[in-house]
Amino acid sequence: MARRPRFVLPGQPQHVIRGGNNREPIFNDEEDYSYYLERLNIAAKKHQVDIHAYVLMTNHTFLLRHGQEKGVGGMMQGIERYYVPYFNHRYGRTGNRSHPHRKLPLPMGEGWGEGSESQGGVNGY
Repeated sequence: MARRPRFVLPGQPQHVIRGGNNREPIFNDEEDYSYYLERLNIAAKKHQVDIHAYVLMTNHTFLLRHGQEKGVGGMMQGIERYYVPYFNHRYGRTGNRSHPHRKLPLPMGEGWGEGSESQGGVNGY
């Protein structure tokens, strides 16, 4: 069955939620969190996506992002392309670690985000 198209409001931020398969942990210690944030920053810059806020919990992540729709897909693939093999090698696992839950548009009003000359990345850190 084909995936339903994402609902996207152009120019508006989105809340991206990813969770561990069967609610399994995707982070076990501080090194895992640090490596994920490193890959997030690299992928966000590469795909020109601004990360305005994030929450990393043991079995899921929340990202508030802003950028082109193609950019967020590429960014998430970029993170998973490096983080999954890292995690699997470190813990002797196989397979994917997480799956996308949903991307929710967050209308912020006219002019939100204007004047930002950001080239992508994790803002404020």
